[in-house]
Amino acid sequence: MFRVHIRLDLRLDSDILLLLWMIILDLGYNRLIGKIPQWLGDAFPCLKILSLRSNAFSGEVPSGLFNLSSFEVLDLAENQLRGSISTRVSNLKGLTEERRIRQDLSYGWVAGVYYEESLVVNSKGQSLKYTRTLSFLTCIDISGNHLHGDLPHEVTELSGLVVLNLSRNHISGQIPETISELHQLASLDLSSNMFFGPIPPSMISMSFLAYLNFSCNNLSGKIPYAGQMATFEANSFAGNPGLCGAPLVVRCSGSDTINKEMGNAYVYTNDRWPYLAIGLGYAAGLLIPYLLMAAKRSWSFVYFAFVDKTVDALLYLACKRTPCFGNHCDNLH
Repeated sequence: MFRVHIRLDLRLDSDILLLLWMIILDLGYNRLIGKIPQWLGDAFPCLKILSLRSNAFSGEVPSGLFNLSSFEVLDLAENQLRGSISTRVSNLKGLTEERRIRQDLSYGWVAGVYYEESLVVNSKGQSLKYTRTLSFLTCIDISGNHLHGDLPHEVTELSGLVVLNLSRNHISGQIPETISELHQLASLDLSSNMFFGPIPPSMISMSFLAYLNFSCNNLSGKIPYAGQMATFEANSFAGNPGLCGAPLVVRCSGSDTINKEMGNAYVYTNDRWPYLAIGLGYAAGLLIPYLLMAAKRSWSFVYFAFVDKTVDALLYLACKRTPCFGNHCDNLH
């Protein structure tokens, strides 16, 4: 293990101009220790990508990082960072605008010469290498640290965010109801924390969400298993003893209001079908003969003659079986 000391001589020469225009700083997978410098946000005002993952940085996430309005990828995963997530996270304007559909960004151009830039990001439960698609990535990954406190609702203002990974920390509180405002979010990992309370029902509208991991928390209540949420399997919700409903095998209790209302509606609808079928059959039996008679008048005489003969036959049989009438039944036949 060795310690790296970084010292900048801030002289106004061509070297500092190069630093001012730096857009990617990747120091991941090293053995860097100590605190992340506070001046980092001021030294590189054009910085878009910062990766310090898999080092041994300690202390809190410096507030100066939230001054970088052009930030698009912040990867501080697998360190020893403490403290809580600052509400100033909403200052990262590069993540608050859904502008990637209409703005073409590119990395790898230096002095008119193109070179291929790449970055490894933990997305959708696996390490993915981004090269040509790097310009379409927006990411915050602070997984594998010692963060605590609530998840501030300001995080949900980052509407251009594609990947959010806060797994393996000590973050508590409830998942913000406004989480569904992250319209472009494709990967969300909040596993192995201390979140409690219900899963926001509004998440069923997150149509871009392709990966979800809420496992190993203290979440409770019925899983809103509809819309996009119905595409996830049980392992996305495992390790939450208070959760119930599909896709888990644990059924919700009968006191669950949503379940009762849905169940009653289902039973009510199905109970009506037999009566509806009987009513339709009865109406058809009455209407069809009248429709036939209306279509051709001669058929009406045949129909009523048939009805008269049938009624006479039934009356004669009933009379014969009644001893009181005796021979008077012959007058009916």
